[in-house]
Amino acid sequence: MSPPPEGPVVAVHCIAQEYWYMRRAQCECGGTWVPGTQALVHAASGMQDHHQVTCRSCGAHREFVFDIGRFHGQFLAEMKAFRDLPPEITSRLEELTQPTMEGLLVYLKTLTDAGDTLALDFVADAVAQFRRDAGGEAPTGEAPGPTGPRRWRKTPAA
Repeated sequence: MSPPPEGPVVAVHCIAQEYWYMRRAQCECGGTWVPGTQALVHAASGMQDHHQVTCRSCGAHREFVFDIGRFHGQFLAEMKAFRDLPPEITSRLEELTQPTMEGLLVYLKTLTDAGDTLALDFVADAVAQFRRDAGGEAPTGEAPGPTGPRRWRKTPAA
């Protein structure tokens, strides 16, 4: 058992969300964090990912702790289930597992109903980044959000 974390344990849905969260956080001096070591920890509450980081500006150290129970071990369970599927399904697996817009909307509603604003912010930032990468611009406007109206501004394409 490891010592208790320095800050809050943040529940995430994927590894990319861990790095997104750390990029958004700032040191008390205003600097950004540089990832260092990472460790998987079996905590009483479940699997956690511990990241030791260093401030790029002042050299301060911090630990970020993420609850990875939502996705840890999922790949192995899916691979085991895959071995048990009949060939007529496995030959169509790519086609059958393609995400659909309806599936995406259901997932976003699930996150909204759960009040997981951190995951919704992660998705919003990812969509804006995809649009910038595609040479488009992030939208401008206002839309209902889980905690009230969300406003955003155009971000110039890179």
